[in-house]
Amino acid sequence: MRIILADDHALFRSSLRNLMETRGLEVVGEASDGRQAIELAIQLKPDLVLMDLSMPVLDGIEATRQLRAIMPELKVVILTASMEEEGLVEAELAGAHGFLLKDFEADGIFDLLDRALADEQAASVDRPAAEAQPVTARAGRRPESPLRPAAPAPPAGEPESGTRVRQLR
Repeated sequence: MRIILADDHALFRSSLRNLMETRGLEVVGEASDGRQAIELAIQLKPDLVLMDLSMPVLDGIEATRQLRAIMPELKVVILTASMEEEGLVEAELAGAHGFLLKDFEADGIFDLLDRALADEQAASVDRPAAEAQPVTARAGRRPESPLRPAAPAPPAGEPESGTRVRQLR
């Protein structure tokens, strides 16, 4: 698996690179902003980009949107420190295949990356995937892609507050 790491924190990128390489994954490039991530992806043709949601110059959402328009087969998994639903909705609509909270357990990231490459659910989750809903469904929006239909809304009377949604697809 060929990976590009895109995050504006050099220490985080370095740690993530070391983790990937200890498991035999090939990190072919690192970017500190979205524009660099796009340039590297075009040049290096990775299988997957781990893209920080919030970066200078060009944020992860817009970089994902542009990359998916240029390279529709490319898998992008968003890295985020926050569960802010609006950012996750925008990432999904931009074409992200999933996301990973930065407080992830190291062993869980490899299964997540394998799922992203297999075009399956790719999210760090704290409850069974069958119970999770796409973020766009919770926000009352439908993804633009027919390949990712929104899940049905929760049953009437079921509270949504306090539920941590971590699934994009």
